[in-house]
Amino acid sequence: MKKKIIIIASILSFFLVTIIIVIANMQIQSVKIEGNSQCTNEEIKEAILGKGIGNNVAIVWFKRKIGRKVEIPFVEKYDIDILSMNKIKITVYEKKIVGYVDYLGSYMYFDKDGIVVESSEEKIKGIPKVTGIDFDYILLYERLPVDNDQVFDLILTVTQTLQKYNLAVKKIYISDNLEITVYKKNVKVYLGTEKDLSEKIATLSDMQEELKEFSGTLDMSKLDREGVGYHIKTDE
Repeated sequence: MKKKIIIIASILSFFLVTIIIVIANMQIQSVKIEGNSQCTNEEIKEAILGKGIGNNVAIVWFKRKIGRKVEIPFVEKYDIDILSMNKIKITVYEKKIVGYVDYLGSYMYFDKDGIVVESSEEKIKGIPKVTGIDFDYILLYERLPVDNDQVFDLILTVTQTLQKYNLAVKKIYISDNLEITVYKKNVKVYLGTEKDLSEKIATLSDMQEELKEFSGTLDMSKLDREGVGYHIKTDE
């Protein structure tokens, strides 16, 4: 009986040592990350893998099996694919942010529906500040409390059109009667209503080199038969 116990213990010990050796050789050596623009690769890796024991394919596999996920700023969800014993791929699905507002010293980022999806003390490059929206309070993961919900559709239209013509602006102002003004460096551009917005922004995009020489107000609220009629009033 004692001999059988010794044999079983030896077999178990062998398997245990083998498993330990295999796991020890499954340290992650390569991580491919896709889909991230708001967070850097290093930020994604640190949040998901951490340091030490977490940087192991076996541990990653186990966490995936039990459904354990970590919260990452600006990330809706992520998937992990194990490519080999030492290589994984992380696919990131970021929250769809269209703008931010200042509130109590923080930047409150919101999506196309006006839902506040993130609060941060850091400003994200490429995300415009939105002004002209009046509110008394803001709650994370809830809709911005505005009187006119049409403002969110308008902001989405403006941001998508700006992206379409590869035009970056630092601020978007929406007036009470839903008229649009955008701010690009030292130029304030009054676009007026949503009518012919695509043509206005297309023309503005073509003028980017010219605008580098100006500081003032550009009125692009009207269209004529030949295109956008505009007037520049410099600060000089």
